[in-house]
Amino acid sequence: MSNIFKKNIGEGRKGSIDSFEKKMLIKKIEKIDDLPVPSKHVTKIIKLLKDPEQDVTKIVHEIEQDQTLVSQILKLINSSYYALKNNIDSVSAAVNLLGFMNIKEIVYSASVMDIFGEDQKQDFEHAYTSSVLIKQLIEENDLPVSKSLSLAMLMHDIGKVILYKLSPKKVAQVATIAHEKELPIFEVENLIFKINHTEVADIVLQKWDMPPEIIAAIIYHHSTEEFPEEYMLEIALVQLVNWIDLKARNCQCPYVPEKLLKATGFEAIDKGYWVRYQRDLINNLKE
Repeated sequence: MSNIFKKNIGEGRKGSIDSFEKKMLIKKIEKIDDLPVPSKHVTKIIKLLKDPEQDVTKIVHEIEQDQTLVSQILKLINSSYYALKNNIDSVSAAVNLLGFMNIKEIVYSASVMDIFGEDQKQDFEHAYTSSVLIKQLIEENDLPVSKSLSLAMLMHDIGKVILYKLSPKKVAQVATIAHEKELPIFEVENLIFKINHTEVADIVLQKWDMPPEIIAAIIYHHSTEEFPEEYMLEIALVQLVNWIDLKARNCQCPYVPEKLLKATGFEAIDKGYWVRYQRDLINNLKE
């Protein structure tokens, strides 16, 4: 028997073991009692916000029933991103000042913020600044994508929350190896967990009952070859914004596949400009 054949057998066994470990881990994840899902109250508010004709006073009333949500909303709205001259101290004042659409985005942001723990502050900050950028790109360029794509950007790393619940030590190990070897986080997750955060996110998103374009944009945000054609623009935009924000934070992330860029018309984008733009945004939000 040749050495090559022996090697192939070894690789096959390893692949089978990895596949088995992955299946067992997925079953374990599905059985987690406290998978991150919005509270019933937040879910009710989000449903109200889906109707642009909804009575604003009713929305304000519902938000005010959840003091944790109120606190998070006020924290976000008084951040340097909105550059408000006066401090906002009530939800009604926030709605009157910013309008329906902006308050909708803030509620989404605040509800997702509650899912990320204190030890995952950096993950949330990356998600939040990425959602700010994608919203600006969509609005300024009138891109024909779902207006809820900023929510996808907020949730694109939600799988990391689950991996942290499974093993904080392994997550720390992933971060250390990724930093030392200058590797993308998702590649190291595959080595350590036998699964990465995009695959884990798929399990969570089914429970959130998210629209298909949101799910596709999230679970394919690190994909290099396979993309559902009907959502290629959403996937390309999420991948691009994810890369820009991570690059602005000096983190490793492969660039968007050329095939995806060409299919969506993003190949001529000025990468350097947008990384500098996002770095300024990140620094401004810290002030």
